[in-house]
Amino acid sequence: MDNFKDVYLKNVPDSLKYLVPILDSVYRNDQKFRSVTDNKLYKKNKKRQDELDDKNLQIITKIIEKHGWLNIGDVGMVGAKAITMVMVHAGVRTKLKYYPFLIDAIRKRKIDYETVAVYEDKLNLMLRRQQYYGTQMMQYDGKFTLYPVIYFNELPSRRTMMGLMPIKQYLKFFSNPDIDLKMYSEKYSQIAASVKLTDSTPIHIDLRYILDSLKREKKDSVKIL
Repeated sequence: MDNFKDVYLKNVPDSLKYLVPILDSVYRNDQKFRSVTDNKLYKKNKKRQDELDDKNLQIITKIIEKHGWLNIGDVGMVGAKAITMVMVHAGVRTKLKYYPFLIDAIRKRKIDYETVAVYEDKLNLMLRRQQYYGTQMMQYDGKFTLYPVIYFNELPSRRTMMGLMPIKQYLKFFSNPDIDLKMYSEKYSQIAASVKLTDSTPIHIDLRYILDSLKREKKDSVKIL
C-alpha cells in the first residue's frame, strides 16, 4: 500500500482526519504477517499476529462505538478497509456484539454489501450454522469445498442481489478452482456432519426488508413535507 494513492482522502471530514493515520497503522498491522505467502513463516509468527489483532480490535471497536461503522467517504479507502478487515477477523463474541452496528450501517447506506455477506457468513461459520452467501470455504476429504449453504439452490439469486460475482467464478480464486458443486450437493449431509453443523437458524438480515423500509420512510417524509 506504500505507493497507493487513496483518492477518497480528500473527502474525509475535518472531524475525522485524526483517524486516517491511526487506521493506516491498523491496516498495516492487520496484514503484517497475513500477507506472508510462506505458510510456515506465517505459522511461526501467528502469535505475534494475534497480539496485533488484539490491539487493532481495541482501536476499531472504540471507533465504531464513537462514530458508528465508517466508510470510504468518512476515512478513505484504506481506513474503511482496515475497519472491515479487523471486524471480519474478530472473534465470535465481538462479531455478535457489533452486528447491530453493521445493520445500522446498512440502513445509513454506509457499508458495501460484500462486507455484509462476508461478515454474516463468517459469523455463522463460527457458530456452526449454515452460511447464506457462499463466501466461506472449508476442507472436506482433503479438498476445498463450500462451507454448508442454506437453501443452496437459491444461492445464485442471493449473490446477485448482493452484487457478488457468480459462485463458479468466485470459486476460481481458490487454490482448487475445480470445486465440484455437484459433489457438494450430493455429499451435503456428510459435509455438514463433518463440521458438526447445528440446527440453529443462521444469523441473517434480509436486505430487501431494510431497503423496503427505507423506501417507506422516504415516502412518509415526503408526505409530511
